[in-house]
Amino acid sequence: MPDERGTVRNGLLGDCAWPSKNQASCTFIVMVAFIAGSLYMVPGVGNVIPGDRKFLSGRHLSTAHSGTEPNGGACASCDADPQPASAKVLDGAWAPRSHIFDQFTIEEADDIKAYVTDTLRLTDPSTIPDGSPGPQPTQDILYRIEPMPPPKAAAVAYLDGHGPEPERFAHVITYRGTASPRDIMEYRVGPLPVSNTTTTIALRAPGEIPFVKHPVDSISGGWGQEAVGKGAFELKDIFLSMTGGYCYASWVEDVSDLPEPSNVTAFDARGIPVQRHPCDWTFLSWLEYPVLQKDMMKRVALIKWQFVPEGRGGEEAYLHPLPLSFKMDQTDPNPSLWRNFDFEYCHQGPFDTAAALLEAFSDGSITRCSAPAFGTPGYDYTWATTDPRRLRAGNVEPGPRQYSPRGLRFAISSTRHTGRRFRWFGWEGHVTLRGDTGIALHDVTYKGRRILYELSHQDMYVSYSGYGGDGQTFYLDSAFGIGQNTRALKRGYDCPWNSAYLGSELQYGTAGAARQEDVICMFEDDMASPTWRHTHVGDSRGPHADGARAVEFVVRTVATIGNYDYMFDVRFKRDASIEVKVTMAGYMSTLFFDPGGGTRRDTPFGTRVHTNVLANLHDHLSGWKVDLDVAGVNNTFLTQTVKAGTFAEALKDVDPGAEAPGWISEPVLKYISTRRPDKEVGLVMNASQPTVWQFVNEKETNAWGMPRGYVIQSGVTTAQLLPPQHPLTKAAAWTKYHLAVTRSKDNEYRSHASMYDFFNPADAIVNLDNYLDGESVTNTDLIGWVTIGVQHIPRAEDVPLISNFGANFYIKPWNYFDSMEAIDTDSDDTDEWESCLPDLEGAKTYKWSFN
Repeated sequence: MPDERGTVRNGLLGDCAWPSKNQASCTFIVMVAFIAGSLYMVPGVGNVIPGDRKFLSGRHLSTAHSGTEPNGGACASCDADPQPASAKVLDGAWAPRSHIFDQFTIEEADDIKAYVTDTLRLTDPSTIPDGSPGPQPTQDILYRIEPMPPPKAAAVAYLDGHGPEPERFAHVITYRGTASPRDIMEYRVGPLPVSNTTTTIALRAPGEIPFVKHPVDSISGGWGQEAVGKGAFELKDIFLSMTGGYCYASWVEDVSDLPEPSNVTAFDARGIPVQRHPCDWTFLSWLEYPVLQKDMMKRVALIKWQFVPEGRGGEEAYLHPLPLSFKMDQTDPNPSLWRNFDFEYCHQGPFDTAAALLEAFSDGSITRCSAPAFGTPGYDYTWATTDPRRLRAGNVEPGPRQYSPRGLRFAISSTRHTGRRFRWFGWEGHVTLRGDTGIALHDVTYKGRRILYELSHQDMYVSYSGYGGDGQTFYLDSAFGIGQNTRALKRGYDCPWNSAYLGSELQYGTAGAARQEDVICMFEDDMASPTWRHTHVGDSRGPHADGARAVEFVVRTVATIGNYDYMFDVRFKRDASIEVKVTMAGYMSTLFFDPGGGTRRDTPFGTRVHTNVLANLHDHLSGWKVDLDVAGVNNTFLTQTVKAGTFAEALKDVDPGAEAPGWISEPVLKYISTRRPDKEVGLVMNASQPTVWQFVNEKETNAWGMPRGYVIQSGVTTAQLLPPQHPLTKAAAWTKYHLAVTRSKDNEYRSHASMYDFFNPADAIVNLDNYLDGESVTNTDLIGWVTIGVQHIPRAEDVPLISNFGANFYIKPWNYFDSMEAIDTDSDDTDEWESCLPDLEGAKTYKWSFN
């Protein structure tokens, strides 16, 4: 297939032909296509398995270069080696058994959906009338279908070739609106595929999960529209005042009751200008949040308002908050009886009804707040958009690009497209995307030995602060579906051009299953620094530098959940360590700021970032499951803490009663305190006592007698600052710990179930603290539950979008090997390049020395 970038050879772009006159990149594009369930693969190096030492030298392997653009004189360019290695599809002899962790295909999900719809007598989505807000709260409907994790013992036996393939089952969640009392029910459906042996078994007792804890969906959002619209239309005079001429009418008959003003221009979904009445629903939007309350049998939502410039419907509405909110009681099964109450306006109230607020507004007994600029003709809101600006000087020239001079050095299995297995320099692992929690990796091995049974994201927790009710908002993002809110990654921005991409197939409630393309990318990343180095100064051969280039293999996905974007990286390194990184981006959620002082009580809770905008303080906490299997399933948890103390304190476990040696004048020094917790434990970092958290196999040692181990080490992170008894901390107990260590149990496979705990969070359905029930963490199968995150104190530079920032943690070998593992990686670059930017004395030729 010809392409404007060059000619295609073996599924790759050959001859390193450059795109047009812009010469944008020296990239070999991988043609990734899912055709009949197959992935056209990135190139390997003949039949070489990356990681085999005998092939790691000379010109056979060359890493990705962050080099200069072509035509750069003698600088590194595609001209150095225009022949990439031929493509290699690693299947057949490398038929990975880790397909047992795949998500369901569309066909599988549809079969299960048809089976449970018939067996459980669920409402068929096709019977819901067109134009309806969605299923009724009194109907039985399907919410989610997802694979049940196989029992670990059976899975490990199969992966290792010692047992049969585990039977496959589905975890099915339904709303039972016809039950008494109404509830949410979970089922185990299988074995699969659907046959006459398939059964459906309830996993919860009736009423165990009350109906009021169902997630935000078409029931609350769709059927709530009528109640919201009526409350807002009753307050049309206040909306007209707040916005300088706009109000909210959900229904056409409401608009027809208004005096006929001059129509205004809005833009439809295609960007085409259309004439709209300024009081239809186009120019205002509302958000629904759960309310923290004491009555666990009620469902109460907070309705928060935003202005939508030109009716475009973009996320810039998050930077146009309005000073009005109210609560809605959604408990009754009849949506027509849902009630609005606790109206709050510019920090005044609460008023029990819209009429009471309107009366106070009309008689002048309350202070008015407004953003008159919103109603100004031609209002310029480009400050809140990401529309192109005038570029700064120097931006015309293309920037550096990353490319692979002789073809990519990783490979991916081609068996299924709802999960893939990768191979890179000794690392192997299975990658998939879960609908609710996002990225998950299984059966991660290094040079043939399993390091991780599972590494998976669990949830994103966000809590905001503010004086008003609309400031006390929070998110538990798996309730919205982190995996379901991924979209196609932007090539060359989200991921380098020389990336391989994977799609997903996920089930979306009553809408059924759907496919998203390019939601995960995998690539080799040149870190532009050494993994290890040393300049030998006193060597008899003369001064020379030794080292190895830092190159990492990255698995990346991005979820966009409303206003925020989260980029999840799992980065594999050649020293046998892994970095897990979460990067935050997107729009902030904000509060209305009154320059006249009406909202001054919000100032301790945020930063003014525009005329009528205060960005409030919030955090982002990310939870991960780390199931380490260090030299086997049974491990022991140890801690090593750096302390300062006397010799007697340092030696009490080695030589009790020992005194300080006579040759020491200072009696206090640093030492390592090793402890073995006797039971499951939750831990929080203490900067004054740095601690290494180790998972070791005491039955296997390295050459020096040390137990082989791996550690979990937090990087840049914050902590949960709310007290343990706070409703949000109860809802997400996992946020209390940087690391919690528990015994592995098949029925404790998630740290949280926020799809239920978003509403009425104080009464959590799944609570990590319940896993910490005093069992031994010695010589047994262990799980590490990790939390990382940031506290976001907003700034003006966060408008319109925040600059990427985030948190990370590491999984590192700790005496697992006998010496530095990355020593068997060479310079990766035996070619000689002339310096692209020579020093002032003239160009020099550099050659890397590996001795």
